Amino acid sequence: MSDMTGQPQRAAGIDSITGFQVLGPFGSGTCLMFNYMQQLYAVPGSYDGCCWKHSLPPRYRTVVNRRSRPFKPDFDAWRTVQFIVMARSPYYWISSLLERAYEVDFDTPSRKRRDRLFSALSIHGRSFPHVMALWNAYYRAYPRWLVPRAPVRTVRLEDLVADPRRVLEGLGRLPRDESVDRDALIDRIDATPAKVHGEACVAGDEARARYTEANVPRYFAPDELEFINDGLDPELLRRLGYRRIEPDPSRIWTTPAIGAA
Repeated sequence: MSDMTGQPQRAAGIDSITGFQVLGPFGSGTCLMFNYMQQLYAVPGSYDGCCWKHSLPPRYRTVVNRRSRPFKPDFDAWRTVQFIVMARSPYYWISSLLERAYEVDFDTPSRKRRDRLFSALSIHGRSFPHVMALWNAYYRAYPRWLVPRAPVRTVRLEDLVADPRRVLEGLGRLPRDESVDRDALIDRIDATPAKVHGEACVAGDEARARYTEANVPRYFAPDELEFINDGLDPELLRRLGYRRIEPDPSRIWTTPAIGAA
């Protein structure tokens, strides 16, 4: 699972990269990375090209009329596509998913965050006991199913938000679009990020101030945070570089407004 540390992976026989694809769970920063990639690099990307960007391997999907459906990819074509897997802190990812479920079906009919947190759920016919199990499943699946078939790079959303230039420089294998003002584009996307379909996202300065480790206890009651920690795979946390966050009784927990990322 060395790719989960952010190191680039190369599939056997790759001579050149002809395109890119960004994958990740809902709310993991796939739109932000796609915006950078499509505007800064000379290789084409298709928003849901090789498969739907939120597919949970090995069940791949594509999108028709804004809904996903089963899809069988051309795995041979993947060998020259650079895959970017987006990772996000499980705490903020969970918080985002509790607010907006996308295609996740919670067993509870309630839309309250707490009720959803303690609820079982399903997505595309696969059932999970809680949202932490879904986060675990995504990041166990990527190295198992993608790395043998394609070059894969894992990027943490937190790193992309903190220092987009450094992260993007780390993708140096990809040919750049030399016709654009790279620094100006990075500054513009960072200041006014938006989803490809037009929905606004939290701007870089606000995201850097809001989504910190120190703020995690503000998003969950102490028993909620303990429940989350019990469900997360500690080895995945370690490999992705995330620290386990413990409840902090000295902090007053509230739920700040959460923007889609």
